Amino acid sequence: MRFDIMKKTTFSETNEYISYIRTEKTLEKAIEKRLFLEKLEDNKQTIYYISINIDNVFDYLRSRDEKPLVLTEEVA
Repeated sequence: MRFDIMKKTTFSETNEYISYIRTEKTLEKAIEKRLFLEKLEDNKQTIYYISINIDNVFDYLRSRDEKPLVLTEEVA
């Protein structure tokens, strides 16, 4: 499965630049790299995000061993 790290820089309301940074094979590594890049970035108009192909989303969700979250009591 591929987790692509992308960089988006906003220059104005209608002008954005999106660039590919790198690909990781696990979500944990992708999150680690994204956090590292965010700490190095000093431009407030730049954000990093992780992109996954929609075809892989269901495979990823099925591969997780976690049980679904079931709320048993009301949370205030």
